[in-house]
Amino acid sequence: MQSQEKPTKFGIISSILAILLSVIWCVYIVILMIYTQREVTSINVTSALVSVVFFYGGLLVMAVLNFLMTITGMVLSVLSLRKGEPKRFFAIVGFVINFLWLLPYCIGCFTFFLPLDS
Repeated sequence: MQSQEKPTKFGIISSILAILLSVIWCVYIVILMIYTQREVTSINVTSALVSVVFFYGGLLVMAVLNFLMTITGMVLSVLSLRKGEPKRFFAIVGFVINFLWLLPYCIGCFTFFLPLDS
């Protein structure tokens, strides 16, 4: 007979943050594609400038939001895993997804500090 214990709250919140981050990135990319497609067909210079600012500004905001939400999700996952409760599925899923979101930052930092002459 299985135990009726509930998953930890930190694990559930970590998984929700990871899924929410995925949804936010998808919405940003869709909005960006719609907006830039509409602005590419017009000849107005001001709207093209707004499109470029929206692209780079939005990308900067998304990068900061991605980093903060990923670190928060990973900390919550580790806290949930450290409790040692038997229902750790959401904590493990949240940790894995958040790690996958953090991986490009790790690769970027690693390649940034590599010497150029090697």
